[in-house]
Amino acid sequence: MFKFVESLFRALSNWGFCHRYPFWKMPDIWCEKRGLRGFVERYSTTWYDSIPSGWRKAFGIALSDDLKEACIAGMARAEENGKKASWGDVISIGDVKEKYGTLNIYASGSDTIQMVLDKYEHLSMGYCPLCGKPARYIMPGGYVLFICEECFEPHVRVRSCVPANGSVEDFKADHRLTRGDIPTITVYDGNGGSINTDPKGLFGIDLAKLWGLEGEDE
Repeated sequence: MFKFVESLFRALSNWGFCHRYPFWKMPDIWCEKRGLRGFVERYSTTWYDSIPSGWRKAFGIALSDDLKEACIAGMARAEENGKKASWGDVISIGDVKEKYGTLNIYASGSDTIQMVLDKYEHLSMGYCPLCGKPARYIMPGGYVLFICEECFEPHVRVRSCVPANGSVEDFKADHRLTRGDIPTITVYDGNGGSINTDPKGLFGIDLAKLWGLEGEDE
């Protein structure tokens, strides 16, 4: 009984959140129950819950507000063209997950909505997905993760990343984020060639500042 009550309170909280941000609600196609138990099942989880807790803490509400604004703009454009659009008409989320150290939200929607998703994918590199503090280290190998100072050591110990003949401090020093870790984008020069450009100001996001690298040489 206690477990059901706990699930009910969680469902009520999720219902309130999805009332404010309807696009985070998962579809009902897997729910066959009716009444109160059906309500609990439908709102037991949301797409928002799939975002790692640290990122929800760091920018989850800002992301939600920006997506809502983009969706409302899309519905307004539809009305201008004589059509009535619902939330589901302007955005449809198919999956939400961390991939290669960034937040990936797979959704169909307008270019404005995609721009919002691209912005927060880029921003997610600036914060630890475990706690939401600014990232300071990059976990290498097949599983990339931008992680903060406090979460670094316990995380590497759990994953047994440190070589047998090495130390955590040496490993830590080797994986401190630098300006070289800031992603580059390709810009074509108009003459058939291309150059790599540091996009630290992409979407107005300065990763060097978030990572605490202001004093580091260019």
